[in-house]
Amino acid sequence: LARIVVTGHSAGGQLVHRFAATSRIAQTLPDTPVGYVAANPSTWLYLGPERATNGGFAVPAAAAACPEYDDWHYGLRDRNTYANALSAAVLKQQLVSRDVIVMLGTADTLTADLDVSCGGNLQGARRYQRGRTLIEYMNAFNPGHDHKLIEVSGVGHSSRLMYTSLNGRRAVFP
Repeated sequence: LARIVVTGHSAGGQLVHRFAATSRIAQTLPDTPVGYVAANPSTWLYLGPERATNGGFAVPAAAAACPEYDDWHYGLRDRNTYANALSAAVLKQQLVSRDVIVMLGTADTLTADLDVSCGGNLQGARRYQRGRTLIEYMNAFNPGHDHKLIEVSGVGHSSRLMYTSLNGRRAVFP
């Protein structure tokens, strides 16, 4: 086995991003590179309580009205059983160091099946914006992270168009 790529689109992309933080596959197969491709998820896993604010990142003022915004699966508080088996420090280290591709369709700007809870909305208005903001967050708080942004120009919320695009094929088959 030369390489494993775990990928998913939409809700599958959400699962992939969380799995990149929680997976124990590197310990099971230490000599096999593993990559993660999260395509157009509705939300992302944040490693701290900060979210995008006017030109930067801070604990959002809306946090008092939305106390669950940093709970699992948006953040590291109140994790499920699988994620709670690892410390927050290990989850952070794993997600920061893992080969994660954030694959976004530049036209994925509609609200169909979008998480519009307060926790979701604190990540941004639409999927495309949320993914770009996650990369900015990783740059700001986790220098040296291994998340890479790949955009698929003109594509909306379509797994078929995402994965059959040249950039989609390159993401899955580097």
